[in-house]
Amino acid sequence: MNKAVDLIDVTKVYNLGGELRIQALRGVDLTVEKGELVSIMGPSGCGKSTLLNIIGGLDNPSDGRVIIDGINITNMDEGKLAAFRSERIGFVFQFFNLVPMLTALENVKLPMVFAERLPPTKMKKRAVRLLSLVGLGERLHHLPNQLSGGQQQRVAMARALANEPSLVIADEPTGNLDSEGGLKIMHFIQHLNETMDQTFILVTHDSNVAKMTQRVIHMLDGRVIETTQPSGEAATKQAASQAQRELLLAELEWLRKSLRLEEMRIAKEPEAYNEAVTEYVSRWKRLKLSLRELGLEA
Repeated sequence: MNKAVDLIDVTKVYNLGGELRIQALRGVDLTVEKGELVSIMGPSGCGKSTLLNIIGGLDNPSDGRVIIDGINITNMDEGKLAAFRSERIGFVFQFFNLVPMLTALENVKLPMVFAERLPPTKMKKRAVRLLSLVGLGERLHHLPNQLSGGQQQRVAMARALANEPSLVIADEPTGNLDSEGGLKIMHFIQHLNETMDQTFILVTHDSNVAKMTQRVIHMLDGRVIETTQPSGEAATKQAASQAQRELLLAELEWLRKSLRLEEMRIAKEPEAYNEAVTEYVSRWKRLKLSLRELGLEA
């Protein structure tokens, strides 16, 4: 695998005046491969957000090297760094940071407008496709205040993908949502990671969110102290859940097709047809209930 992120002995010191200094990062070495879904955990003040800002090119290290997508951005000037961020990195924030007077479609188009890489017609097509990808194809012209928190976060996710970044970084992407909304957002992130091979780095305080990532980086006092993977039990449950979803969806599709076949086959036998429909509809409702309990809409 190729490296999406390669940090080498990175330190960050904030000088607050006089002799007051805060050492936010202390010799961090970190590699994230392309296509990984990684979370960063640790107590408040341990350096998580500082690390994320340095990876995203929003802050410069005091020492060490920062290599993103094979490019050393450590000493890059602000103009080139801004262009690099626009082209290579997508950002998702806890409080969404959508422009309130712009529609969902316009918010997603905005990074493309700044990048100036596509003509307007292609910008619109890509924005529509991304919003459809995150399940908001029918909310294109809604303003942020007309959307739920989870929907706003999905708009923010589509916006982060607008310029086809090699890396998406997210600071507490579920932190401003209830547990159900947060779970749906994580399912979307997993889906995007798997289907688009998109690299994600998330900062989170939620262990349940971390368990849904492939690797967990633990920080303390400005250092990476441990890297873990979700337990075998958690991974097994996740795989079983996915298998159950696939089976339920397959049966639901079979029922849909069966209804049409039965209608054609026994159209001249109303009583038998009605009995078949009653049975199929009953099973269909049970399946839809099971899917809903798994957080997957039919």
